[in-house]
Amino acid sequence: MRVLGTKLAVKDKLEGDLSGSLGNAGSAQPGLLLAAALEASAPGEVVALVVLADGADVLLFRAGEGAAQAPVRSVTDQLHGGTTVPYGKFLSWRGGLAIEPPRRPEPARMSASAALRNEDWKYAFAGRRDPVSGDPQLPPLPSGGEPCR
Repeated sequence: MRVLGTKLAVKDKLEGDLSGSLGNAGSAQPGLLLAAALEASAPGEVVALVVLADGADVLLFRAGEGAAQAPVRSVTDQLHGGTTVPYGKFLSWRGGLAIEPPRRPEPARMSASAALRNEDWKYAFAGRRDPVSGDPQLPPLPSGGEPCR
């Protein structure tokens, strides 16, 4: 990248790749770098985003009038504003450490037969007719129930 910057005479304007403070963000890395570059640019400046993965992609952006406004939280502020994560929690997120689940009673299992008996009411637009007027009643009236007036 430095060689390309030297050949294009923009070596002093190259942004860092944030890997020292951020690490490898994967597919989000180009978007983060673009956001950081646009935050640091002045209106009318051209920003080139070069992505060297599975080939080479170069995207050119021109900073608009909104570039002069300070963002609510810049990428740099977000990088420096994080909190530390305990190593045990990090290992559990990565699947390297098993954590005992909370000791709570098992939830009541749903009865498949009861669910099937009520399947029409749960999944279909089903109802009963009002015995007086003949209008459809939703939700359906219980057997022998009076219609709502």
